[in-house]
Amino acid sequence: MPIATTQNNAAGEGTSGLRWMEGRWVGRDGERRWEENWTRCGDALCGRSLEMEGSETTFREQLRIERCGDEIAYSATPEGVPVIYELVELSVASAIFENAAQDFPRRARYQRHGATLSLTLTGEQADGPVEVRIEWQLEAPAG
Repeated sequence: MPIATTQNNAAGEGTSGLRWMEGRWVGRDGERRWEENWTRCGDALCGRSLEMEGSETTFREQLRIERCGDEIAYSATPEGVPVIYELVELSVASAIFENAAQDFPRRARYQRHGATLSLTLTGEQADGPVEVRIEWQLEAPAG
């Protein structure tokens, strides 16, 4: 298996090279909790991201990764309007998605290290470059 592939090579495999993302991922900081859930839905991966403060949901986003022609697309829909990112790099436990038209996030990098999944978002905002890192622990494998 190659260490890294480009989007066109990865698209031939569909989303099977992203199975390492599947599961229920949870992060906590006091009363703050965030989750990301990934499950297989046909040939795609379907996801949901939540952020909660106590019992109140403060952020919700629908996610999807699927083959679109010769590319793998990552779709994030935080407020009803999807933002599409292209898979630009894939390895055994890392995937980078980009959308050059976005200011922030312009790039989303998922990485898995054992029972930890991290997401690093990078891009630009009015005051300059921004990087945000989110980390989750595997609470339940995909079933």
